[in-house]
Amino acid sequence: MMAFLRKIREIIYDSGNYYVVFFYRLLVVMFIFILSRFVFYFFNNNFFPQIGWSDWPKIMQGGWLFDQAAILYLNALFIVLMLAPIPYIWRTSEKYQNVLKWIFFTFNGIGIALNCIDIVYYRFTLRRTTSSVFQEFSNENNIVSLGFQFVLDYWYVLLVFVGLIMLMVKLYNLVKIRKSEKVRNNRLVFYVKAAIIFLITIPFSVAGVRGDFEHSTRPITISNAGKFVNRPDEIYLVLNTPFCFIRTFNDNVVQPVHYFSDEELAKLYTPIHHPKDTDAVMNKKNVVLIVLESFGKEAVGFYNKDLDGGTYKGFTPFLDSLASVSKVYWNSFASGRKSIDALPSSIASIPSVVMPFVLTTYVNDSIQSLGHLLAKEGYQNSFFHGAPNGSMGFLEFLRLMGINDYYGKNEFNNDAEYDGYWGIWDEPFMQFFADHLNRFKEPFFSTFFSVSSHHPFQVPKQYEGKFKKGPLPVLECIGYTDMALRRFFDKVSKSDWFKNTILLLQQIMPLFLTTKSTRAPKRFGNTYFTIQPG
Repeated sequence: MMAFLRKIREIIYDSGNYYVVFFYRLLVVMFIFILSRFVFYFFNNNFFPQIGWSDWPKIMQGGWLFDQAAILYLNALFIVLMLAPIPYIWRTSEKYQNVLKWIFFTFNGIGIALNCIDIVYYRFTLRRTTSSVFQEFSNENNIVSLGFQFVLDYWYVLLVFVGLIMLMVKLYNLVKIRKSEKVRNNRLVFYVKAAIIFLITIPFSVAGVRGDFEHSTRPITISNAGKFVNRPDEIYLVLNTPFCFIRTFNDNVVQPVHYFSDEELAKLYTPIHHPKDTDAVMNKKNVVLIVLESFGKEAVGFYNKDLDGGTYKGFTPFLDSLASVSKVYWNSFASGRKSIDALPSSIASIPSVVMPFVLTTYVNDSIQSLGHLLAKEGYQNSFFHGAPNGSMGFLEFLRLMGINDYYGKNEFNNDAEYDGYWGIWDEPFMQFFADHLNRFKEPFFSTFFSVSSHHPFQVPKQYEGKFKKGPLPVLECIGYTDMALRRFFDKVSKSDWFKNTILLLQQIMPLFLTTKSTRAPKRFGNTYFTIQPG
């Protein structure tokens, strides 16, 4: 391998060609990006079970197209400074080339880092990371501790990143530009040649970013990757994260479509239902919605009675017992893949379209949510989430949804129960929730969103070793939250308001399709329990 690299160096060095060295440096980045794609596949191959050798030529063809675009975006400044028709003695000076080197390493290092992040983050979102990640975590004030914990847990990704950076630096330094007295002395030829090459490079770079030279072609975007795959989920092997990140800046607009006129749609379906008895009076029961973070169906034994020859127990004994005396809605489906998608779906019946609804320009539109509708009927509306106030933009969104009473980490006001990453442990915060429900004036509508079944998948020290472990660390946390839920019901079941209440339990975000999973879930998506005591 080293002999081969030395041979390349000899060819480039002996040629003394400044522009050959320039293209060589861009090819170094291309090689790193191609290598990153195979690394990404190596760590996530279980998400692409149907892919075969025959699929790779087309994937690599598309990959080259998207890598080319990403590299041109990342290296725009480097290209301009490298090819600008400035005096030859300047452009070949050691100081100027050192500046170019660090620009090259910085921007391409960022691109490599983004690709490496998705080695792990992809398994949680099942898509390449886009610029919306900044908005999703913009309200988190614990981002440093979370980042540090991620580095500790996924140390091998850091090693991959360091290895790729070292390879890039090694290849870059393998060849150096050789100064030529002949070129230096023939200034007119040099300037004419440099200007022509610089001007030619501009349209070629634009074409590289757009995808081709066709006038009708818009700059390629994420959806264009579908051209190079046989199955939709494989487009993420074609794409690279820097491209997705750059192309989604300020790209939050969903184009409206009109398949039916209002009159045609009304004949087919309407979400508005009028009671037959126009004189009917609303039975104003209290409504409590409990959203359980990361409670994929694999964790619940009630859903999987046929697994392991009928012996599968799951990790949620209380939820199992609750399901046996509740109405369970089986045919419900996930409307997003992230926690931030849950509330628009649950409270306003708005799914995630392209990106989380709360991050779109439509979040300020007039929406008839449960908060608005029940407030008109005299309900007191509230929301409980143990994370730092404003996490995931919930505080602002809920206000738009007619829910002004927000109870978070600030209102709990006891950092001794803070998990150090996401929020207050579920058990004490559910007790806090119960205490407030006991003080609310009826009728009320209240939502609780759990936090403890999150990475880094820990339980309070006093409960370490108390809950059943499984093939994934999150399952122990699910067992802890299940216990917290039991304690919550133990407390509120003694309250006067309990028998006049509809309790809804929603499970969100199945996270079990990871490289460490040993069992495939029976089915995916959101599931609702309805419990109506008495």
